[in-house]
Amino acid sequence: MRTALVLSGVAVFALGGASLAADVSIEGRNFSGMHIVNIEGFIEDDDARAFDDLTDELGSRVIVVLSGEGGTIQGATEIGRMIRARGFETAVRDGEGCFSACGIAWLAGTRRYAGVGSEIGFHAAYTVRPDGRTEEIGVGNAVVGAFANQLGLSTEAIIFLTSAPPDGFNMLTSGKADVLNIEADFSSVEMLVKPSARNLLADIFGGE
Repeated sequence: MRTALVLSGVAVFALGGASLAADVSIEGRNFSGMHIVNIEGFIEDDDARAFDDLTDELGSRVIVVLSGEGGTIQGATEIGRMIRARGFETAVRDGEGCFSACGIAWLAGTRRYAGVGSEIGFHAAYTVRPDGRTEEIGVGNAVVGAFANQLGLSTEAIIFLTSAPPDGFNMLTSGKADVLNIEADFSSVEMLVKPSARNLLADIFGGE
C-alpha cells in the first residue's frame, strides 16, 4: 500500500517505506564516455548538496539514472535545476520506477530516457495531517508548476504533473508524452547506463 510521508512539515511527494536519504553515487562511464550518476531512493533536501558535491567537476557529459518512490519538493527541484544547468541527461532503467519527486528530477534532463518497462508517475504535492490523513498542498503544486515552466513545459503538462490525488498517479507513457510535448526516448537504456570496462580501465590507468 502506498502511503504518504512528511519531512519537517514540508509538503512532499512520497509513496511508501521509511524516510531515508537517497543513495547518490557515480557508477563509472558508459560506452561513449559519459559519467553514470545514480540517484536511488527517497530524495531529501540534503541530497541536493550531495549531488552537487559529486557532480560539480564532472563536466556536462553525465547521465543521471533515477529510481525511487518520492521525496521532498525542495530536494527534487534543486537537483533538477543542477541537472538542467549542467547539461546532464536523465534516464530510468528498464523495468524500474521513478515516481513523484523522482519524476520531477528526471524531467530536468537535457535529454530524457525511459527504459523498456519503466514506470514514471506524477501526483499532487501533499503533506500528512496529525490524524494521518493526506492533505494536498497548493503552494507545493505552485512550486512544481514554476519549475516545470522553467523547463519549458506547457500548461497542459503542468496540469498532468500535479492533478492526480496523493494516493494515485498520472503515468507518463510514450503516447502521453507526445500529446503533452514532453520529449523523451522510450526504449531500452541498458547499454546507455551500463559501465564500460574499457573506460573503467582508462580511469584507473589514466588512459583515454
